[in-house]
Amino acid sequence: MDETRPNSGKNSIYKFIIHYYECSRIDPFLVENMAPRVNAVRNAHMILKFLADRREPVGVAVVSRHTGISPSSCFNILRTLVELRLASFHEESKGYAIGLGLFELAQNSGLNRALISTAQPILTALAQRYSCQTGLWEFSEDDRTLIAMGESQAVARLHIRIGQKMPIGAGSSGRAFMGKYYHDKARLLSAYKAVEWQGSLTFEGYVDQIGKALSAGYAVDRDELYSGVTTISSAFEDYALQRQFCLSIFVLSAQYSGQEIEIMGSELKAKVDLLQSASPS
Repeated sequence: MDETRPNSGKNSIYKFIIHYYECSRIDPFLVENMAPRVNAVRNAHMILKFLADRREPVGVAVVSRHTGISPSSCFNILRTLVELRLASFHEESKGYAIGLGLFELAQNSGLNRALISTAQPILTALAQRYSCQTGLWEFSEDDRTLIAMGESQAVARLHIRIGQKMPIGAGSSGRAFMGKYYHDKARLLSAYKAVEWQGSLTFEGYVDQIGKALSAGYAVDRDELYSGVTTISSAFEDYALQRQFCLSIFVLSAQYSGQEIEIMGSELKAKVDLLQSASPS
């Protein structure tokens, strides 16, 4: 069998991912003024492109011969790519092939964009309805990141930006998310202590509010994380992405009564239910 024969079907999705950048035109002036290339990255890219074109796993010698990269460098790069799941090693043939990790990166990126596209009209509508700012958070192991926002024409605005990170247990988003750890007091205590609270919230009060958030489907932070600021949040899981997210509303505390905050919380929970039902299971 010719192990270097191009693959016309099996790896087509990987070839699309690898060659996607070629659809973009880059200004030659920008290329000339770019920082020097990192050869290891360039070589890894060449190897992935080569693997994407193969029908069967290929050995280090074959990769080296077709890419012009030395066998030792090929081996080290391939070993790293295998660790990252961007390439796979087949013990029987002692060969390498494209890995599932590459597809997962592209798939998750597309699904994440789909979620943001679905959430954006909801964020904007809520922001305009309540003359405030809204946000979509994505949770990781120890923190969360703001990945989308909705804004209104209100003069008074909070300093919030996409890409902003916060401790995982902070604010109403933290209370909404930490409900999944409600019976793990050590985990809750760690999350509580990682936050610099401006208010007088105690750990007992923090746990109590997490319990209330579990019951109501949304959490409220009124002047605890930041004095003068109220946030309302409802957390959800995107089953397709297998990640945790949270919709939040940010308002100035003086603008809304407790009853109005409850109304906003109920509406926010309904929007989250809508988002979650739209997610592929």
